[in-house]
Amino acid sequence: MMTLIIISALVGGFVVFFAVSPIYGIAFITAFRTLSILATVPIGKYEYSGEGFLTLVVIAVGFIFAMMNSQSLKGVLKWPFIIFIIFCGLTYFVSDDAANFSKKLARMIGYFFLYLMVAQFSRKEGNRKILSYAFIASIIFTNVPAIYVYYIDPARYMKQIYSNNQALTEVGIMSKNNFGFFSCYMVFFLMYLYSTAKKNASKMIFLALLVFQAALLVLSYTRSAWVGFILALPIFLFYSKNKARLLFPFMVILIIAGSLYSVVFYGAYKDLTEKKEYGFSSWHFRTAYAWPASIKAFEEKPFMGWGLGNDLYALTKASKLKATSHNDYLLVLVETGLIGLSLYIWLLMTFFVKTITGIYKAEDEQSRMLCVSALAIFVAYLIGSVGEHLLQTPGATGSVITVVGMAHGTLLGAHNNAVPESRQEHVEHSLLSVQGS
Repeated sequence: MMTLIIISALVGGFVVFFAVSPIYGIAFITAFRTLSILATVPIGKYEYSGEGFLTLVVIAVGFIFAMMNSQSLKGVLKWPFIIFIIFCGLTYFVSDDAANFSKKLARMIGYFFLYLMVAQFSRKEGNRKILSYAFIASIIFTNVPAIYVYYIDPARYMKQIYSNNQALTEVGIMSKNNFGFFSCYMVFFLMYLYSTAKKNASKMIFLALLVFQAALLVLSYTRSAWVGFILALPIFLFYSKNKARLLFPFMVILIIAGSLYSVVFYGAYKDLTEKKEYGFSSWHFRTAYAWPASIKAFEEKPFMGWGLGNDLYALTKASKLKATSHNDYLLVLVETGLIGLSLYIWLLMTFFVKTITGIYKAEDEQSRMLCVSALAIFVAYLIGSVGEHLLQTPGATGSVITVVGMAHGTLLGAHNNAVPESRQEHVEHSLLSVQGS
C-alpha cells in the first residue's frame, strides 16, 4: 500500500506541477528523485522501482515536448544521444533477457528527454535558480535519513564498517554506492552555490550543507566516489577566477577527511589487506573475476554484444559468474559490443567538450561557475564509471544529467538572438495549450 502511495505521489506530483509550468515539473522530480528508490513493485520475477514509473512519464511528456518544439531545439546536443539509443534498441535482436533490456532502454530514453528539457528550459537564469532550489531540497530529503544512520544509530554503522562478515549496503534511503556518488556530485554543486552566493546568509547555509555533504561522502564508504571526487576537485582551482573564495571549502573538506581518518583507513584498506586472501576484497573481485569475465563475454559476441541490460546474463552464461561488470565501459562493451562502446564514448566526449565550451562562453560568473561545477561532476562520473556501473544508479546519474543540462542551457542562453524571448515563453508553455484544449 505504501509503495503505491509513493509512486502515485511522485507520478501525480510531476504531472500536476508540469501542468502548472514545465520547469516546476522538472524541479519536482529533481527534488524527489531519490525518494522514488523507496518504492518497488514486483511484477513476475522482476521488481520495478518508482523511478521506473517516473521515467515512463518523463518519456511521454518529453516526447510530446520534443515533437511540438523541434524547431527551437537547435543547438541542444541530440544526435550522439539519439544514435546511441537507436543502436541500443537494435540490440534487442541479440538479447535474451527482454525484461531487463526494456527497463534499461527506457532509462536511456528517459535520460535523453530529461536532458533535452533541462537544457532547453535552462536558457533562462530564473529557471536555473528554480532547479538549484530543487537540488537543495533533494539534498535535505536524501541526507536526513542518512544522518539518522550515522548519528542516531552509529553502533550498527560502525559494526558494518569494521566487521569481516558484514558489509554496509544501504545509507538511509539509497544504496551505499548510489548515495556515495550522489554525495560526490552534490558537494561539487554546493561549491558552485557557495562560490557565487552574494548574501552572507546564503553563504553560511551553503557552507553548512557542504560540510554535512562532505562528511557524508567520506562516511558513505564508496571508494570509486572518493577517487572521482579527489581527481575532479582540481577543476575548481584551475577554472575558478576567485580561487581565494574556494580556499575555505577546500580546508573544510581536508579537515573532515582527516577527522574521519580511522573510518577511511579501516573501511578502505582493511577490506583490501585482510580479506584479499579470501577473494572477498571488492577490488580483488573486480580485477580477478568481474573484469576478466566481462572480457570473456565480449569475446564471444564482440560486435553487437549480448543486448542492452543483459550484462548479468552474459557473465553468468559466459563465465558462470553471477555478477555484473562493475565498470560502465566494460558493461556497455558486453551489452552493446564494440559498436555500442564507440557510440557511448562519442556521446561522453561531446558532453565533455560542450561543457568546457560553456565555461569559456558563459556570459557571467555565475553561469561560468555552474559550468565548472558541471565539468567537475561529469569528470567524477567518468572516473567513477571505471569502478562501478553508474548507468544503473539512477538516483545519482539523474543528478549528473540535470546539472550538465543546466550548464549546456547557459551556453544556449548566450545565443538568445537565435531564440527570442517571446519564442522562449512559447516553448515553455506550449504543452499547456494542448492540455487546455
